[in-house]
Amino acid sequence: MSKNILSIKLIIILTLCNCLPLGGITGPRRSYPVENQKNTYLIIRINDYIGAFQENQSQSVKNSRFFRFYINWIDNASKGLFRGHAYQINPSYSYFQNKKDGLSKNIILQFISSDMQEEFLFGCEYKIPMPSSVNEFTFMIFDYDYRRRGFIRKKFDLIEGSSIRVNISLREFQTWENLRKIKVNENWPTPYHLMDEQMIDLNFQIEKTSMNEVETPCSL
Repeated sequence: MSKNILSIKLIIILTLCNCLPLGGITGPRRSYPVENQKNTYLIIRINDYIGAFQENQSQSVKNSRFFRFYINWIDNASKGLFRGHAYQINPSYSYFQNKKDGLSKNIILQFISSDMQEEFLFGCEYKIPMPSSVNEFTFMIFDYDYRRRGFIRKKFDLIEGSSIRVNISLREFQTWENLRKIKVNENWPTPYHLMDEQMIDLNFQIEKTSMNEVETPCSL
């Protein structure tokens, strides 16, 4: 009996520290502080692009539109099996608690799935901590409502006090076959090659980081 209790305790400890994801009981993805962050951020403010489709919708519905955004840092410094491994670095929901964007999950859902914030309101600005110096990342944006997705792998050399601002543009409508060819040519992850979502281009510009370190609430 004592061995069984010890085993259960060990599983609980490993689960809580995400060393052992238990097949859907708890997710392996937990946010962690970004190392070598020197007032360097990714700044996201994506204005909604489907205004013409929203004419008959209430203001509350318009203000609740969100997209998903995923940031992965690629570890090119490690040796062996871990070299080139990608780690998601989205901050936690608690990091953005002052945004009051209405997107936070309760603590139970965060434990079951993930405490990383991957949903962001259209029209609201978010500052996500990023490592300084030369690093490589993958970025993916997904608008579930209107079936659009964008992906890019990109390297940045961020000096102290500089940030990356994200902008988007919509590509022209493509057939399913053309979508597949474009994604293959642009080295999208294989699982997305056969999806029929139309494409979003992600564009970036480097700018000086604002001195305002206080996260202000979303004002829509």
